Amino acid sequence: MVGNYMDSICKYIMDLTWRKELTYYSCNYLTYIKTNQENEVDSLKAYYNKQQDEIARIHVEVGHSFFSFDDIR
Repeated sequence: MVGNYMDSICKYIMDLTWRKELTYYSCNYLTYIKTNQENEVDSLKAYYNKQQDEIARIHVEVGHSFFSFDDIR
């Protein structure tokens, strides 16, 4: 299995993301895979929460506007 082979030879890993961020890991390959996946999940959750906050803020602003969509019918 590739994971076992990589696990036996990797002790330090550098990960360059598509956002051009370089992250250093001081661990074996399987730990890196697990940690990297957890970081991605945490990042996606944070992004989702930020988007939900922005949606809620927009709903409040639209609710306080001077007109509603019913006014234009």
